[in-house]
Amino acid sequence: MFDEAYTKLELDEIAVIIDELNQHVDGSIFDALETTILAIEVPFYKGYRFLNVADHATNPPLERFVFQKDNSFEFTIMDWNYKTIYDLNTAASVSLDEKNIFDYVRFYFEYVKGRHGRFIICETVDHIKWKDEPPLSVRKAMAETLKPLQLIEKRDDGTFVLKA
Repeated sequence: MFDEAYTKLELDEIAVIIDELNQHVDGSIFDALETTILAIEVPFYKGYRFLNVADHATNPPLERFVFQKDNSFEFTIMDWNYKTIYDLNTAASVSLDEKNIFDYVRFYFEYVKGRHGRFIICETVDHIKWKDEPPLSVRKAMAETLKPLQLIEKRDDGTFVLKA
């Protein structure tokens, strides 16, 4: 989703985060010794980092996606609801421009589920989760059809018009 690489946090930082995060998680809690946290700074929420928190010792794996403000204990846990993102947009003063709008759109559709599931943006054939691998001719035809996100217009009011 993001172009930059995630950073794997060290055990001492994981333990501190998990100790606090477990107080905000409904249901199962994370074991700091079994949990991996990958972190990345996101270009549209200044002062926040995105955490992929996963405990693969459980079956199924326990996984949460979380925004953390300024390395504090202020967390926003992604719950697949658009309202959570809208609230975060206000709290974090979302900052969108021509450089980060594509990352934001990919993020938004990755972490919001509607009544019928997620809206999946396919920019290349590698984004398609094939049930069975199609013939090469089908892959080639699809590759010619699919296009990356495109910025069509940025309006004076700050609205972005994209094509996917």
